[in-house]
Amino acid sequence: MLLQRLSLVAAAASLVLQPQLAASLEVDAWLQERLQAIINDAASTFECEMSMAVQSSQGGLVVSAGGAADHDKFVWGSVTKQFTGAALLQAVEAGLLPSLDVPVHPYLDPMLKKLGLGKLSQLFGWVANFITARHLATMSSGVPDYDTATPFPTMDDPFRAEAYATPSIEYTPAKLLNVSWVATGSLTFAPGSQFHYSSTNFVLLGLLLAELHGADSWDEWDQGCLLDALPPARRAMYSRTSFAVHGPPSRYTGVHGYDRTTYNGGNSSLRPGTDVSDIAGVYGGWTASDVTASTADIARFSYDLYGAAAPQLLSPESQAVMVPDASSHGQYGFATFQLSGLTGQSALSPLFKAYGHLGATYGYQSVEAYFPAIDVSLAIASNIETDHQTQPSYAACYAYQALVAAATNTTEAKCTYGSGSYFGKCNCGNLWKCNTFKKQCEYDEHSGYLSKGDCATVCH
Repeated sequence: MLLQRLSLVAAAASLVLQPQLAASLEVDAWLQERLQAIINDAASTFECEMSMAVQSSQGGLVVSAGGAADHDKFVWGSVTKQFTGAALLQAVEAGLLPSLDVPVHPYLDPMLKKLGLGKLSQLFGWVANFITARHLATMSSGVPDYDTATPFPTMDDPFRAEAYATPSIEYTPAKLLNVSWVATGSLTFAPGSQFHYSSTNFVLLGLLLAELHGADSWDEWDQGCLLDALPPARRAMYSRTSFAVHGPPSRYTGVHGYDRTTYNGGNSSLRPGTDVSDIAGVYGGWTASDVTASTADIARFSYDLYGAAAPQLLSPESQAVMVPDASSHGQYGFATFQLSGLTGQSALSPLFKAYGHLGATYGYQSVEAYFPAIDVSLAIASNIETDHQTQPSYAACYAYQALVAAATNTTEAKCTYGSGSYFGKCNCGNLWKCNTFKKQCEYDEHSGYLSKGDCATVCH
């Protein structure tokens, strides 16, 4: 009952606040200065290059620090999954795929054959014939992950070690599907029965989309075609977006990425870290991780995907598919993370809701988020990779408070950011939860998401 209430309150209240930020972005020098101070602090704290962009219905702004320029292109890792998810929904809208819930093997098997691979059922067993596009996009197919990063209990990552040892080797879809830990001949669970984050799902979605669009080979499909849904003038604004189908980051950007993780015995204290700019494996996931773009382009994409004002990439019905449940902290939806923990707001407030995607690949980490209550998107990129992916979320926590203050003409909330996982948590004092057994409010820094007053409202 509480989960339903949180969702309904947030949905209703978001309608009131949506238009208010546009004028601030156009004329408010305070917001530009405040965001510049935030990105300066983040770049200094984490000793890296960082860039941040904001987009509303009226326009946007970009701030950068640590040596980064506003027009620089960063590697966005898994933010690519939002592009692939949107392209999939466009394919359904266009009738190229009957629905998200039909088995995909009749559409996917022809492309697998072109790659010299067996049918989906030969790769993963007969039960793979029940996999749907929705299963792939929601990480519930049971397909094994090609990414071998194991942060707990050990910091091991055999795939990373292999990519670094052979930097010129490209990990094409066929090569990824043939690695021993993916080509197991079976699924890890029955389709639709569980959730497990596996980037291989989005490699398969890329192959599906290539086949649906009539491509003769996987790399002939233009990932940027999803932007054709926009008017030409808007489409032309994405001049700093590339899809890295072949080659290493240095082919697409001058921004060097640095691995500062402790995977495989790495030393996180070394500066600047391991330079990954000439390692082709950075883009190994293709439609799971190959977007290279400026922060302005990613913020614009996020707004064109979720924003309340035209132009939009998707129909309202498809757009709704990519909005995850706001009451499920950290839950993965359809090519989308629920990111409300980054807002620091009370879960009963419309300002609590946020969704988008985290982006992490070798040497680069980022976050892209949309905030429906103020109808604004935010994109933050860095040129380092750390164990807990702290730097993008750290900047997002403080940036959001500035955006809310500008949108609502209120005082900026005083918050702190606490890192403990890939998501971390923005602490603005809303860390209360209701103990339903005792029927009393408790302060909990880990699982509390309510203000004290809101907690009292739902708990008594």
